[in-house]
This record gives sequence, C-alpha cells and structure tokens, in this order.
Amino acid sequence: MKNSRVLLLLFASILLLIPTAAPRAAAASITLTPGTASLIGTVDVSSLQATGQSTVNTNQAPLHSQGLQAYDQAKAQAAQTGYVPADEAAKTVATAPSSPTPLTTTVGLILEGAPGGSPNPCGCSPPDVIVGAGPNHVFEMVNLAGIIYTKAGAVAKATFGLDTFFNLPASSMSDPQVSYDSSSGRWFASIIDIPNSRVVFAVSTSNDPTGTFNLYSVSDSGRLPDQPVTGTNDDKYVISVNDFNTAGTSFIGVHY
Repeated sequence: MKNSRVLLLLFASILLLIPTAAPRAAAASITLTPGTASLIGTVDVSSLQATGQSTVNTNQAPLHSQGLQAYDQAKAQAAQTGYVPADEAAKTVATAPSSPTPLTTTVGLILEGAPGGSPNPCGCSPPDVIVGAGPNHVFEMVNLAGIIYTKAGAVAKATFGLDTFFNLPASSMSDPQVSYDSSSGRWFASIIDIPNSRVVFAVSTSNDPTGTFNLYSVSDSGRLPDQPVTGTNDDKYVISVNDFNTAGTSFIGVHY
C-alpha cells in the first residue's frame, strides 16, 4: 500500500508539471480604414498631346461599323445594283433596287468614339468604356485613352492618352471612371495605379473638361484596389474598391 501511495503521488506530480494547452488564437483580421486623399499635381487638358490609334492587334468585330463615315459608305455600296463585296468579286450576283421606308430618327447625336490610343499595351477586348455627360460636353474614356466632345457632336479635345492625363505610366493603369456632378459643377475621373497600390483621381476646376484638373491620390498600401466605383452627393466624392492582395489571388474586403 505504501508503494501504491508513492506511485499515486508521483503520477499526480507529473500531471501538475504538464502545461495546459493554450487557447487557440483568434483568426487574424484586417481592419480597413478610410483612405486619405493627397494633392499630387494638376493637369491642363487643353495642352495634352493628341495620340493616334493603337497599333496593338485586337480581334475585329465583323458587324461593328468603324465610324459613321465608313458605315454610310458601306450602306451606299450595298444599295448599288449588282454590287459584289470585294472578297466575292468572282461571283455573279443579280439584285434589284430596293426602296426601304426611312426609319424615324430617335437619337439626335452619334459620336464616333475614341479610336483606342497609343500606347495600349493590354489590347483589351471587349474595351473598358465609361462616359460622362455634363451641361456642354461628353467625356469618354476607353482603356487608356480619353476623348471629349461638345454636345453638338464636335470633337472638343482629340484622343489623348490617360497616362498624360493622370501623369502615370500607361502600363500601370486600369479601370478608368469619369462622371459629372451637377450640384458642384465639377468633373470627376479616377483610375487605378497598380504598382503603387493607390487610386488616382482628378477633379476639374470648372464645368469645362477641356480645362484644368487637380490630381489626388488615395493610398491602399500593400493591397490592390480593384475596380473603383465612384459616386457624389452634395458634399462628398466617394470611391469604393474591392481590396485584394497584391497578387490578386485573395479577396480582403470592400474599402471606401
């Protein structure tokens, strides 16, 4: 019995020496705090150099008209008696003139659209298009290019590169946005600066988008602020992004 009591006391002592398992640590969480806008410069749209059409090879949409002039020319050729497309010249085609009933015009303004802009490293298809309309102008951005029209359809500012507008390398940008806020009488535009993990946005100094803009940045350090969505009210300009890790493989959360 004495030996049994000794063994029991020894076993109890060993149990007291064994540390209890530490409680499992709570899963790490990331708190996303509102970003702070910093003024980084100004840009005068009237001084931006016009750029030519991109030379990047992209897939052609066979039924998409390449501008109003080309569309009217194709219609005129198709209306000719006996017209044969150039790639079918060896065929014999007999046609009769047609007298179609004119359609009632419902759209009073047709804009040619930005031709792309150079450089355009992504050669994106379909294009990333956004359009804003103000009291006197229409501002269109397509991938890495911008163009501004009057509401009468005239080109107010020929196609220019968004790299010169936002003062960023063309290869580092994505997801352009542009809008007009009638309450403030200002234009707002934004784009992602991918390598620097930030959103750069521009605010016009008047209701004329061909004039000057102030440039600001909102840092999102260590994250990729994907697909900014913007909005305005009487006293705020809001940018919402989907935050990913810099590799774009892990969603972190929605950031404002």
